Amino acid sequence: MTREEFENLGVGETFQLGCRKFVVVETDDDTLCEGCFFATVDNYCNCGDLQDDGYMPNCCDERKDGKSVIFVEVEDD
Repeated sequence: MTREEFENLGVGETFQLGCRKFVVVETDDDTLCEGCFFATVDNYCNCGDLQDDGYMPNCCDERKDGKSVIFVEVEDD
């Protein structure tokens, strides 16, 4: 998978960050960050640095599909 493909990971697809697994969930612009795992860490959304370093996909402005998404932790099967 290329960096561009990862940055624009589709809705419903999953990715691994450390020992945690996340699913990409579409949201609307009005609730941006609400319900996102990364917005719940100390009530501060610090995803920009993780995205810049290639650890997680883009969630809003930079996405090629124009969708706003959040990342929800999922349990391994």
